[in-house]
Amino acid sequence: MAEFYLGMDQVFDGGWLDYLTSEFSTPVTSSQAIKNITKHLVLSNTFTQPDPQPDQCYDYYPATPPVNALPCAVAHVVRNNCASCHRSTGANVGGLDMSRWIEIGRDADHQPIMNFPHLDSAGTQRRRSDTLTRIGERLDSSDPTRSMPKNKDMNAVEKARLYLWVTEQP
Repeated sequence: MAEFYLGMDQVFDGGWLDYLTSEFSTPVTSSQAIKNITKHLVLSNTFTQPDPQPDQCYDYYPATPPVNALPCAVAHVVRNNCASCHRSTGANVGGLDMSRWIEIGRDADHQPIMNFPHLDSAGTQRRRSDTLTRIGERLDSSDPTRSMPKNKDMNAVEKARLYLWVTEQP
């Protein structure tokens, strides 16, 4: 229904769609559930934007603030598959905190450069390109000692979405 009302090319926050699904999967008549979902979709920010950008989220899971939020295309994937282990910059998780998306500097046009907190062995924040390259290598590895997520199955579509995202970033 989200694709029908909001468009096939529009990216949605997976957490927001999960929230809508859980809100309306309670025992109600199927016609009432359809009416409720339709109401939420047509009253959503995504629906009311006059010219939405396909890669941007306009609606979020209620507990997720959009300020400094991960990019819409991967926020839900990271939250569900990575951030449960990578929630600090400790050595046991490779110095990578995937529960936060922070500004690590500014580019030549004074635009923020965003990255996960990711510290090297000296405690210095790694460059964005280094972080994303390392994540991509772990997602692509067939070596069980290096492959991520560790000791956890990850949906193949979500893994591919995250891999594509990290390899396409500047």
